[in-house]
Amino acid sequence: MFEVYIPTGLAETKLKFPSPRLDTLDGKVLGLLDNGKWNSKKLLNEVQDILIKNYNIKDVIKWKKPNFSAPANRDMREEIAKKCDFVVSAIGD
Repeated sequence: MFEVYIPTGLAETKLKFPSPRLDTLDGKVLGLLDNGKWNSKKLLNEVQDILIKNYNIKDVIKWKKPNFSAPANRDMREEIAKKCDFVVSAIGD
């Protein structure tokens, strides 16, 4: 005889809304979050160059995660949110 398990149930969900979009990148602070993989620094440097060339970026602040397989820790995320108007994160594979 076979037993069949049906993996269904109820899950609690919360509505989440995306952050409001910036009307322009001019005069904004760009955050770059490197996950530490091989080519992520190269990729982020290219993104930085393109954005600086095309927009009047006020400042660029860079961070590097200590572990590419884990999310950025809360302190890092909070610091990024306080200091930057927008962020680009790269994996660099």
